[in-house]
Amino acid sequence: MNRRLTIAVGIALTVLAVLVGPARAQQPKFDPSDDGLPAGLAAFLEARLLEGEDKYREALAAYERALAEDPSVVEVRIGFADLLFRLGVTDRAVSLLEGVDELDWHGRRVYALALAQFSVQHPERMVEAGAALEEVLGERDDDPNLQLALGQLLHRMDRIDEAEAVIAELRKNRPGSPQLISYHATLLRQLERREEAAELFAECAASPVMGEQCRDTAVDL
Repeated sequence: MNRRLTIAVGIALTVLAVLVGPARAQQPKFDPSDDGLPAGLAAFLEARLLEGEDKYREALAAYERALAEDPSVVEVRIGFADLLFRLGVTDRAVSLLEGVDELDWHGRRVYALALAQFSVQHPERMVEAGAALEEVLGERDDDPNLQLALGQLLHRMDRIDEAEAVIAELRKNRPGSPQLISYHATLLRQLERREEAAELFAECAASPVMGEQCRDTAVDL
């Protein structure tokens, strides 16, 4: 991206941070088309504002306009792909970022998460997804969404011992999550580590969220 577009994106996101916040309902309506931004960035700013207001259908349309006006703006692709991924449209999210060389860490994070989810229906992409997840985790290893995605991916690849190690590490920072406790116990059971699995199932049996499921599973051990 050239310097002018980079500066414009920075200005746009600064304006966005001012406009979107706890008091956003009281803010005056902002018309990004009046700001003289380069092609695509006015629609991009509009998309971010709409996304911040949970108006996802309108935000998607604005992202489409921004992409059509200037497909070279990487920030547009990252923002669009991030929203698509969170809405479950992983095929389009992957296609928006695939082959883009200028992705920052956040862009590579979005791509890795989208590709991991995409690989559920396209298992031929699992190895690639695993490499993408490990790459971004290699730079920042404390992202719980990346850790969980990697653990689940390794599980689907039948690399149970590696999946268990990832989930065990994740649980250190989220010790009270009954869903994680149950998932960790399931992995331990598959590794024939039944005593450890039974302890975890007993722990999550007290949870109002997972209690019944954990109690039923513990009986089978």
